[in-house]
Amino acid sequence: MAGALVTPVLLPFIPFRSFALKGWLAGLVCVLLFVRFIPMAGQLNPVLLLFTFLFFPLASSYIALQFTGSTTFTGMSGVKKELKISVPVYMAGVAVSIVILLGYKFFQWRII
Repeated sequence: MAGALVTPVLLPFIPFRSFALKGWLAGLVCVLLFVRFIPMAGQLNPVLLLFTFLFFPLASSYIALQFTGSTTFTGMSGVKKELKISVPVYMAGVAVSIVILLGYKFFQWRII
């Protein structure tokens, strides 16, 4: 929701030029609001909170990045530059998120 709705609606008001950063910031704010105002979310395991704060802003950023090039804000060279920087960050973030989640599940199953 943060990357597909909040970021395009608030596009001129979110700081930064990069759509990836705009989407990441919108996702981070949405996760912060969720953890703050949903009572059950505050009781999550710290490992799951780490996963939440890592994965969901990155997912929001990836979705917001899909709008790059479809506005008058960016040109083709800007799109290429943004993709060259952000795609490796997404891949690393997903890899770390998977390791965190697998570690949590292995610990929960008493394998570790």
